[in-house]
Amino acid sequence: MLVCAVGPVVLAESTWNNLQFGDSLEEVKQALSKQDLKLEQSDRTWIVKPDWGLKMPGVKTDLFFHFTPSLLFSGAGKLEVVNLALKDIQPDDGAGVGQYFAATWIEQQLIAKYGAPATQAGPCNNAPVTDFVSNPRRLACKAVWKSGEQTVTLSWVYYGKSAGAGELTLEIIYEALRPSAF
Repeated sequence: MLVCAVGPVVLAESTWNNLQFGDSLEEVKQALSKQDLKLEQSDRTWIVKPDWGLKMPGVKTDLFFHFTPSLLFSGAGKLEVVNLALKDIQPDDGAGVGQYFAATWIEQQLIAKYGAPATQAGPCNNAPVTDFVSNPRRLACKAVWKSGEQTVTLSWVYYGKSAGAGELTLEIIYEALRPSAF
């Protein structure tokens, strides 16, 4: 006699910083503590402390992109969304070059990891550096990848100025494709 039991299937998808979608708050706290990171609650969102940095090696100097990571959990207390919001770029040259590299180099890193985006709108990594230097235009990009059981979305908006650097808002969102499974 063959007995087969079928229960809910929960796929653990590795995401930012090797966190697993579907992990409980306690499991996420333990994983982050091994990296000397902590969580602080802010309404429904959990903020990772300290901020997370990404280093772009440079010819003369390295650029550092500092992000504020935030996590969202399902009603059942399982990890569903990781959001990385760009906080600042160091060193800031004040001319827009750092914003250009944040917008284009970060997308190149995502392409290297996940392949070509499934969808893309805007200039994204095809924007020339001159669009970020003394340019009063507004530029926007949204690129979406589907990888395993997650989507990865890069979105940025650059508000140019006629002189000097404008303002860049950039975020990367990792989201479980099947959050109802958690």
